[in-house]
Amino acid sequence: MRTWMLALTAGWLTVFLFGHHWLSFISQYVWIFPLLSILALLSVIAGSLSGRGRYYTPALFLFGVIFAGIRLQNIAESLPPSLLAEPLQLHGEICSSVRAGNVQSFSFCVAEARRDGVLLPELASKTLRLSCYYCDVELHESGRYSLQAKLKDIRPLQNFHDPWGWQKLWRSGLYARGSIAQGSVELWRMGRDDGLMGRLAEFRSQIRGLVRSTTESMAHQQSFLALFLGARSELDETQWDVLRRSGLTHLLVISGLHIGLIAILVMFALRWALCWLPRRYADWIACGLTILAILSYVALIDYGLPALRAALAVSLALLVLRLHRRVLPSTFFIAVFTCSLLLDPLAPWSAGFWLSFVAVGLLFVAFSHRPLQSFSKPGSLWRSQMVLTVGLAGILAISFQQIPSAAPLANLIATPLITLIVVPLGLLAFALTLVWPAGGEFLLRMTDICLDGFWRVADLAALGPVLPAPLEVTLASVSFVMVGICVAGAMRMPGAVWFIGMLALLGVGMREQYEQVWFRFTLLDVGQGLASVIESHGETALYDAGPGFADGWSAGATVVDPYLKSIGVKGLKYAVISHGDSDHAGGWEDVRTNFIVASALSGEPDRVERTKPCIAGANYQVGVARMEVLWPLQGVKGKGNNRSCVIRLTVGELGILMTGDIEASAQRALLAEAKNKLASDIMVSPHHGSASSFLPEFASAVSPRVVIASAGYLNAFGHPHKLVRNWFERRGAAFYNTAEVGAVRMSVEEGGRALKIQFGGPLGEVLMTLNKNR
Repeated sequence: MRTWMLALTAGWLTVFLFGHHWLSFISQYVWIFPLLSILALLSVIAGSLSGRGRYYTPALFLFGVIFAGIRLQNIAESLPPSLLAEPLQLHGEICSSVRAGNVQSFSFCVAEARRDGVLLPELASKTLRLSCYYCDVELHESGRYSLQAKLKDIRPLQNFHDPWGWQKLWRSGLYARGSIAQGSVELWRMGRDDGLMGRLAEFRSQIRGLVRSTTESMAHQQSFLALFLGARSELDETQWDVLRRSGLTHLLVISGLHIGLIAILVMFALRWALCWLPRRYADWIACGLTILAILSYVALIDYGLPALRAALAVSLALLVLRLHRRVLPSTFFIAVFTCSLLLDPLAPWSAGFWLSFVAVGLLFVAFSHRPLQSFSKPGSLWRSQMVLTVGLAGILAISFQQIPSAAPLANLIATPLITLIVVPLGLLAFALTLVWPAGGEFLLRMTDICLDGFWRVADLAALGPVLPAPLEVTLASVSFVMVGICVAGAMRMPGAVWFIGMLALLGVGMREQYEQVWFRFTLLDVGQGLASVIESHGETALYDAGPGFADGWSAGATVVDPYLKSIGVKGLKYAVISHGDSDHAGGWEDVRTNFIVASALSGEPDRVERTKPCIAGANYQVGVARMEVLWPLQGVKGKGNNRSCVIRLTVGELGILMTGDIEASAQRALLAEAKNKLASDIMVSPHHGSASSFLPEFASAVSPRVVIASAGYLNAFGHPHKLVRNWFERRGAAFYNTAEVGAVRMSVEEGGRALKIQFGGPLGEVLMTLNKNR
């Protein structure tokens, strides 16, 4: 049974693991599904005729692939090309909302959509990401509105540190994004839904309102709502940062403990109330009503994966107990894992999924060789905490590219506080409020005091250093930990042995991984903007930090910082912000806040904080790479694009020209002053490939073999322009657009003349021989 479940899970995961690549593959080879179906049926027939169960294993694997492929095609639906940039009339409800400055962004759940009065059923029940600039109407969460918007397809940023961009996009549930036409918003008065779902939604809203009103006096009401209603959006970004740095993120979610406590309380209450019935009937009725109570609780909260998974596990456990079946813990574990994947196929791209299952699995493996009474020993709490902390560190490192150093001690205090005190107190407080308000209020005060203690522990733990964790080393360390726990458990070895070994592997791996780079240049995919990283011999420089927007999104926080952490960077030797426009300098604040920057330069130091002037003629060394500033010249006046700091990077026979946003006038000046220095193998296209910044004489002087335009997918400016792209391609140069190929990485090994070009998207890699005469 376990083998069959694992085979089905493996087939299911295989499809979602390859994701977008799988969709591209089956679109070219449409005969794959029929072939897999025939092979699966043949395996079933062979198993039936031979009576051997082993033939069912490949059949279940293939069935997992087939059904996952069908499910993925439904999940990965994209906006029809006929609806791109078309004015649409949308009716629906705001699911969530964020305001920053003059911009309001929100998720809009569509109930009805029309174009020129024609109903569009393909948009019904879809979730859109809409933005409203200088809205003339205040939009509120849960409000129902009628509005006009233009939509465009969503494509994830494709970077090397985050290979799961498509899976995360699908998991978000967003179908398309767009902007609202000014003056088009008005309240949408929809008739009352008297159906089951409408009444359930109304009752759910009333219960949530009751909880909010009951807890208004609590100082930590946001934490209470996040913990008991699953309303994680109640916590602000500062609180989430504290939780991440302290390693306590997993505690403020609805976990199996909540569901388990509810199940125990309801089961005991029902058994007492049904004591007059024969025991067999009373047990079954109590079991059924308990499962109903669990599902009702999940339906009333902002349920997510943890709550659904916990409800599923507890329900299966109750059914197994009622059926008086002896089920191995490993079988039960695999069954819940498989059912969770079938319920939410994109669950593996949530850190919470792995935190839950890995935690249970680690405890099971670590203590499986010991009798249950060993848990009563005083050392068991510390042992279990160390197992969880070390084991889960890998999951946290993969998710956030960092490991909180204070997490073991913080979890030792905070985990019992939340699980053994806060959760039972909170549940009892709310239940007691309904029958005895004074008693319930007293328990709520006690809960508030405990939550205050939790945040004090989190604040102290967040002050500890956070260790960077490169992705490759993290994966190796996680494997070492898993094997170590199994071996240590089987051989009765002290946990300190494999714990110290893991730390040694982590340290050695980080050192080797960081020092082996002779030269590497990475142009990150940041959308409509620019950010690139230069690495050589343990030194790192940054050229531009990507865009930042009024709604709070910043490429510095979401792309540049995670990438630098993934390669083990602790500080930057140089940071060059070409000029002050937000698509180049928008992420600078986040970068300089999170990393030590030895020296920062900019063509517009008056617009970019804590930078010095970038002046032509200056030279800087980053490992074996020489950075020479070609522009702006000393004393040149102007502002904006033509003040961009232009740098030529030289590594042996390789030349890379980074041009910022310089326009034709600046390019002419550069030709007059430094024409003999412009020739380069690689050029980052001026102003994202804009036609207004294209000068044929300048492009001919550079004569690049590879041109890269850093642009956003379906951007409003039409970058890169077809004229620019065609000009270079007609002359034999390779032209890459980050919106199509993702991030671009170029690396050269010591003494080599081969340039390896890799892409964050599906293109793979290209090898190019360097020109010795440049």
